[in-house]
Order: sequence, then C-alpha cells, then structure tokens
Amino acid sequence: LSLHPKILYEQAELECSNCGDCVVACKKMGNALSFTPPQINWLAKYWQKIHLPGPRKIVTAVLALAVLSGLGVLAFHVTTSWKSPAGSYKETNALLDNKRLSWDDGRAEYYEFLPDGTLICVGGDWPVNGFKGGRWQSVDTNGSFKMIFNSTQPDSYVIAGMNGRVGKKAQFTLVYYENNTRIKADDKQHVMVTYEPLQQSHAETAVTLDATVVLNRYAEDIYVLDLRVQDPRGEIKKIFTEGDAITNEVMLTNVKYWLNTPQIIVSEGTAPKLPIRSTMRILFHDGHEESASFITDRVFDRSSEVFDDPWF
Repeated sequence: LSLHPKILYEQAELECSNCGDCVVACKKMGNALSFTPPQINWLAKYWQKIHLPGPRKIVTAVLALAVLSGLGVLAFHVTTSWKSPAGSYKETNALLDNKRLSWDDGRAEYYEFLPDGTLICVGGDWPVNGFKGGRWQSVDTNGSFKMIFNSTQPDSYVIAGMNGRVGKKAQFTLVYYENNTRIKADDKQHVMVTYEPLQQSHAETAVTLDATVVLNRYAEDIYVLDLRVQDPRGEIKKIFTEGDAITNEVMLTNVKYWLNTPQIIVSEGTAPKLPIRSTMRILFHDGHEESASFITDRVFDRSSEVFDDPWF
C-alpha cells in the first residue's frame, strides 16, 4: 500500500487498518517491522546471548532492573528540581508574563500570555471560551515576542517586533515565518489596544485543539461560514454544531481536520446580520468532551474568488 509505518502516529494514513500483515511478512526479512519498539527487540536478542544458569539469569535481571529504576528516579528528581516547567523553550519576561494583550486587526479578541509559555487566543476567529494557541516566547528586552500557533510545528511562527517599549498604544510590526524562513511582513504598523495584567485565565477551560469559525465573502456577495477543527493525531470521535446559521449538523473529517461539509451559505447578494453565534460540541475517543462557543463579527474578503462547491 506504499505506507510508512514508522510515521503512522505522526501523519495519519487512511489506507492502514493496523491488520499486522506487514509485521508477519517481514519475519522472513529479518523482522524489519514489529509491534514492539526496536530497543526492546534489541534487549531481548542481547539477553538471549547471555549464557547463565536459569536462577542466575533471574537474579541478574532483578539487579539490573533495580539499578535502572534508581537511575530513573534520580534523573526524574534532577529534571523536576532543576529544570523549569517549560524547559529552555521559555524565557521569563516580566513585561509579558501573565499579561492580556490585544491589537488592531488581531485575529483574536485578545491573547493571554501565561508564565509557562502557553499562549491562549480568546474570541475573534477562535472560541470565546479560549483556544490554547500554542506557545509564546520573549524575543528581546523591549517586549518583542514570538507566537507559535501550532506546537507541533515550532519552525512556523509570527514575530511581533516592538518599535519601543511594549505597552498600550505601542506600535509594532508582524513578520511571518515558515520553516524558520521569513515569508512575509505586514506593511502597516500595528497598535497595541490592550496591555494589562491577566486577572483570570482561560487555562482551565480553553479548547485544546485549533477550532475556528470564519465568515468568508466570495464573488457575487456569497457569504459562507467555514467551521474547522484541527485534529492531526486523530483524537476526535465526533463534532456536533449548532447556532444562528446552523441547525444541529455533524462535522466531517478528512483525518487531519474536521469541517462542515457542505459549507454553510449564510446569505447570497446581501451581507448577513452580524454577529453570528455558533457552538461546537467536540467528543474525543478517550471519552472526554469539550465545547467551543463563537461570536463571528467580521468578514474575510475573498471576493476575488468564485465560491465553487459541488453541493452549491
């Protein structure tokens, strides 16, 4: 099937049904594939080469296990005692720690900067009950910062470069990077609208996956609501949606993300009344559930494109 078993859990492949036939077939080719990690296979083969009487082998195994357990406990103690929770990924910056920020033309109503490096986006394209947008990182002593919206892709990020000290009405630029390569920069100077201490965080209620609701305007004034939830590891079982423009619909998946299919045409020829309220109820395979509530109050202009959907 031209599959890549080594990366199945990093990049889902629909054709794989975990039948195990590949493992059976590879037994004749030196056990190239197996259901156990290669380290365990190596240890088993190494153990078979040790020629000791049965009882001595058992005693040796117990002693080896005790030594390894001790080293593991010591390593854990050193790690938890001396390493910060976010490791080297996060540098402390009093200008940004535990702050609530917003700026003109921001995709979120505001952003929460938590001391452990967590970035939470609230409102705008994201749920009003918060989305853990990824990570933030201090860039300089003026308060410039990096925002990584997908923790699995740390090489793609946005840098906000302050022209002076960070604060309300401060001006800054936004520069976008992919694979650590600069791809574009905003022409305009952005202005900080909110810069204040964070009184109450959405850390306990924030939706853990990137859930967005975006209203697009296409050619001939066709307004389409696009609901999308990223699901790179296939953790979601089902998503129910409802709201001003939706009536109890179930989203569908293409493995890596969920979306409303067909897309929701809100209006044709005239602009819809804003804001549009919508909710998602996200059910996970592990049994837990999350909810996301949206208030969509702006339109993305895609009028240069024709809305081309087979259902439409």
